[in-house]
Amino acid sequence: MIFCAQAAAVTPQEPGQENSLIEGIRVDVKDFYGNEKQWVDMVQSIASTYIKTGDRFSSLQVKRLATALKACRRFRSIHLDSEMTETGLSLLITVTPFRLIKSIKIRGKYPLFEKQIRNVMTIHSGSSFVVEEVDKQSQLIAELYRRYGYIDPKIGIESILDAENGYYFIDVSIETGRLYRLSRFEMTGNTAFETPELRWKMKSVRTSHAIFSEKVFLEDLEKLIAFYRHQGFPDIAIEHQLEKNPQTGKVEVHVAVNEGDRYDVSFIGNTAFGKRALKKELALFKTGNRRGTGLRKSIRNISEKYRQAGYDEIAVKVDT
Repeated sequence: MIFCAQAAAVTPQEPGQENSLIEGIRVDVKDFYGNEKQWVDMVQSIASTYIKTGDRFSSLQVKRLATALKACRRFRSIHLDSEMTETGLSLLITVTPFRLIKSIKIRGKYPLFEKQIRNVMTIHSGSSFVVEEVDKQSQLIAELYRRYGYIDPKIGIESILDAENGYYFIDVSIETGRLYRLSRFEMTGNTAFETPELRWKMKSVRTSHAIFSEKVFLEDLEKLIAFYRHQGFPDIAIEHQLEKNPQTGKVEVHVAVNEGDRYDVSFIGNTAFGKRALKKELALFKTGNRRGTGLRKSIRNISEKYRQAGYDEIAVKVDT
């Protein structure tokens, strides 16, 4: 998101201005680029929603206009002033436009795709050029590469102003540097499935000395949880600890599994729907059963399925 660098300023009104007739609205554009008329027309178009020549002056509408000009995110400076004349009140709107970003070039992005990098950036072609916002991009891109296993990526941002048309060109250079690699993997608490079987399901730790991506590792944990639930363990909980050494680039991974009980589900009295149809309504094997919420949701799902089929007095009970 890009915000105006300076809040809109409204000069305090003079005594007698409230309810005075507005005899004119003037727009003054400072340090503009391109066609001045396009900026004047833009401001006048926004202003016409709140104030028109011949209207009665309203400080509330002026504040709303100032807010609207700021919200359009095209001006780094906005000032509204007014003065009394012989025929009424004259309103002056002074604005200074942001410069715009014409294009963004990214170099050294491999092995990531350019789309991945642009997705984490908060500026793009056509954005207003705000120094503070442009400076933030280095950290955003560096954090993306860290999630993929890079220890200390270096990101350079250069802003080049085209003096002829006022546009900025952004040049992004990336030096990925060294990667973290898996040096040790440990898993405890798993009794239903052997560690080699579970480890093989985890792309991030499948082999020793492989490039270690924390992003992929966290995705692997979610897949493990989904696997356990599908196997009848809705209470599954997995904790982890990572020990990273930026000097050596080595990572030790510790995974603690709390399997919980295994649930075997059977149905009695279900003449309208078969076992397969009712199993699809068991939320606890999809979203878990934290504090019994999955079981309660499953009961509601089955009850609703019967009600929709016309069984208004359906009663679902659970025996454990």
